[in-house]
Amino acid sequence: MEMQSYSTHRGFVAHAVFRDGSALVSFGNRVGRFYPQHRKLEVLFRLPFRNPALNLPLGRPLRRLLRAEIFHVFPVGENAYTAFFDYRVVHIKDGQIKTVLPLRVRRPLRVGFSPQKRWLYFGEYDTARTPHSSCLFVSRNGGESWEKGFCFEPGTVRHIHHVVYDEYRKVFWILTGDYGEEIGIWKSPDLRTVERAWGGRQQFRAVELVPMPEGILWATDTEVETNRVMYWDLNTNQLEVRQELPGSAFYCRRIGKHFVITTVVEPSGANTEPRATLWVSPDGYQWKEVWGLPRSFLPLRYFSYAELALPWYAASDEIPYFYLSTRNCRGGDRMIVFTREQWHALVMGGG
Repeated sequence: MEMQSYSTHRGFVAHAVFRDGSALVSFGNRVGRFYPQHRKLEVLFRLPFRNPALNLPLGRPLRRLLRAEIFHVFPVGENAYTAFFDYRVVHIKDGQIKTVLPLRVRRPLRVGFSPQKRWLYFGEYDTARTPHSSCLFVSRNGGESWEKGFCFEPGTVRHIHHVVYDEYRKVFWILTGDYGEEIGIWKSPDLRTVERAWGGRQQFRAVELVPMPEGILWATDTEVETNRVMYWDLNTNQLEVRQELPGSAFYCRRIGKHFVITTVVEPSGANTEPRATLWVSPDGYQWKEVWGLPRSFLPLRYFSYAELALPWYAASDEIPYFYLSTRNCRGGDRMIVFTREQWHALVMGGG
């Protein structure tokens, strides 16, 4: 059953949460900073699409159908932002918008961000079924300029899901999919060279990964098997299954004091749960489902999978507000905001 201890904001998507609990959000083709204490929105800038028709006030379902969305936005300095949308990466400084990287594909699925270093990094997410090359990209100055890194040979991987920097081991982990030998968890010291650590099985197919002191944790993203929370102990080289999940996991992160996973609803014969679900763990071992939303009646094929999207968080310990952005869920697309007290009550209650 859906809990009601939260606030909702229709049409908003949360992208990044600052230490004070305010969030960088998008709505249509505009970006603003949302202050939950006062439910106040400060509009920061508007990103124009190259097709003038997409700049018109479109309903959220139509924007989703046309993929006329701002996919990622990061705060990269004082009055400075980097955004991914409309086949390009743009850098915004003091309201001035400049395209810094044309994209071959619509968008990366995920973008890694290390704010202390001012690094941004991602891999190309090309869903074409014909063999193609997928490349890594990195910016070491907050998105103002970019370098092309390693490129997988055509037919090696279908696409790159994510690139995660591991502070414990000072390496990057690269997650690729989707079937057979395309699946991999790759390791790289600099994104110029890579080596495959594991792969070839659906249990290594993941969108996100969490580095931990003694190993790495991820949740699988597969429509052909039961999904699971996996842990690889790097000291013993042992792989553990820690939890079965009712659907593919598109988000697997540590947020504040908890590990958080969200699952999606997608066409699948192996996973038939009709809700997008939220799972929480205090230690990465014990997991429980604490929330879920049914999918909408819009076709998944055209309007995207039903999911609970998580923003990037600046805080590494206690978080003053917890944000979710729903996609193709019952009740429409909306940003959901929990206060610290509401979030703790949800985590402790669950179910």
